[in-house]
Amino acid sequence: GFDTETVDGKAVLLACSSGQTIFPESFDDIAGFLTQRKFCKSLNFFWNIDFDFFAIIKHLPPELLEILYECKGVIYSGYFIRWIPRKFFSIQKFGNKWIAKFYDLWQFYRSSLNEAAKKYLNDAKLEIDVAKIGEYMKTALGRSKLIAYCVKDAQLTQKLGELLQSKLNSLGIDFSKPFSCGSISQRYFFRDRQTFGFKKTEWNLYALYCYYGGRFEVLRRGYFEKVYQYDINSAYPFFISQLTDPTRGEWVKRKDVDFNNADYGFARIVIRNYHDCTVSPIPFRADNMVIYPNFDETELEYYLSYPELQLAEKMGLEYDVIDSWVFYGSGERPFEFISELYEARKKAKKENDRAMELVLKIVMNSLYGKFAEKQPKIRAYLKPCGESKEIVIGDQKFYVAESNQPGLLFCPVLAAYITSQTRAMLLETCKSLKNDTVMFATDSILTTKPIDSGFVGEKLGQWKLEMAGEAIVLMSGVYTIRNEEQTKTRFRGFPMKESFDFFELLKANKESDKIAVEFEKAVKLGEVIAFHNIYQIDDLNVFTDEIKELSCYSDEKRDWLSQPLTFGDLLENQFDSVPRTVANESGLMKRGRRLDSYTERLYDWQRTRELEEIGWILERSIL
Repeated sequence: GFDTETVDGKAVLLACSSGQTIFPESFDDIAGFLTQRKFCKSLNFFWNIDFDFFAIIKHLPPELLEILYECKGVIYSGYFIRWIPRKFFSIQKFGNKWIAKFYDLWQFYRSSLNEAAKKYLNDAKLEIDVAKIGEYMKTALGRSKLIAYCVKDAQLTQKLGELLQSKLNSLGIDFSKPFSCGSISQRYFFRDRQTFGFKKTEWNLYALYCYYGGRFEVLRRGYFEKVYQYDINSAYPFFISQLTDPTRGEWVKRKDVDFNNADYGFARIVIRNYHDCTVSPIPFRADNMVIYPNFDETELEYYLSYPELQLAEKMGLEYDVIDSWVFYGSGERPFEFISELYEARKKAKKENDRAMELVLKIVMNSLYGKFAEKQPKIRAYLKPCGESKEIVIGDQKFYVAESNQPGLLFCPVLAAYITSQTRAMLLETCKSLKNDTVMFATDSILTTKPIDSGFVGEKLGQWKLEMAGEAIVLMSGVYTIRNEEQTKTRFRGFPMKESFDFFELLKANKESDKIAVEFEKAVKLGEVIAFHNIYQIDDLNVFTDEIKELSCYSDEKRDWLSQPLTFGDLLENQFDSVPRTVANESGLMKRGRRLDSYTERLYDWQRTRELEEIGWILERSIL
């Protein structure tokens, strides 16, 4: 385990869990320390590695930092430094075959070092005033305290790494190259089988067009006296366990659909009409976000996976089929044993084996991401090429460009089906409670009435009641639910603490329509490079006070029948919405890019007279 202590974002102390430390004066001091042969042979971790890496590279000449950021590697003073953001860095001395490699441990625990140490080790960090590290550096006693603090952090990191390694090894999982949670999951599920292999086929293209990720949508906002929050027990692992091998069977192109017999199916259709006052089953990309709209007498050529198309048909979608790609497989389910992992995780939780529970969660939940993974590749050219960026080193000028390539397990068919089945399950569950549904969030729903008890249980893929109580809902993923036992706050997109309570925040700002949320963050390398008019190189890794604005109007995915004028309105009322409406469409747009042989969409939103009148009244009220 390793740790740094910083002054103005720059490493002034570097410690190893063995007790070895250094107060570096230069990058060469740090590189010489980290490339010791014993460290080149060991598995090394930092906690939140980018912070420590930025503290280290702040010793480099400033002109090299942009090169490092663009190329994810740089050469300096006989050392080659390589960096994978948030995951890994390595240092190698020229002429030496040994490479010192360092990985991030935070990504596996997803908490502060102190919280993880208390939860899994029954231990804790030492206490010092981290705002006065510069003062500690001025005296021998202060340096002694700083060394003890830094070494303790490194030791906690080592112990947490060893704990994770021992649990993974007990499952037969290699932990020698822990780049990510996904890589751990990949080693487990594909240790005895070949990968599926990605080919540029038309059915994979159809699957890509049908891939939308999780459903995040708020239907109602404001104060609710009683809500019920349900989560699907390990939603993505459940649907992965039901998947068949997409390479063992036959892909057939049809002029119709075959819902009953196909293992997988992706249809190209023409949407004629769909209207519902509450929800839509059809994901749609517009304005760099995914919405779920109605369709008003369109002639829109579109792609939908079978799970959502079948549900949409039941809900009244009018459409014509152009063609569809259908897979008839052998029925083999390569991931069926996920149910065994789920039961093992429940057992570990019951026995209070928190480390094993964490490991099983990582293995189960991280596989999905590998099916959708695209890996960035950096290429250098001597001449401008596409969107390459010019880099100058001395007298040498070259051009670098970043492109995405399919990951080892990249499989659009599986990624699209896992997510579409999850989205369909949310809607299937809430069909009878449409007017009582408040919010969807990937594998979670918020309702004002309990769902059918037949859907609820402890088994993999069943619904589980997570919490019930009064709630204040501001926008998608931003809410507080509380009861007599606990308060639960979620703040997607806002860097707030877990103990935060929107009830209290809104009460304190009930006359306002905007709240300035203040928080502290360290300036990252990418921010220094991209926003050079705001940040200087000296700002790298320095904690600064930032402000993010929270507005009481903050949702654009749906048409709102009325809007709050202040946060006090949200505390006292409920605000309903309807799906937006797509009208007068032609062609197809995907992720804001034009696709060959298709026309970019020109879209407009169909609004009702009532909405126009309410908007006019709201505008007058604001004025």
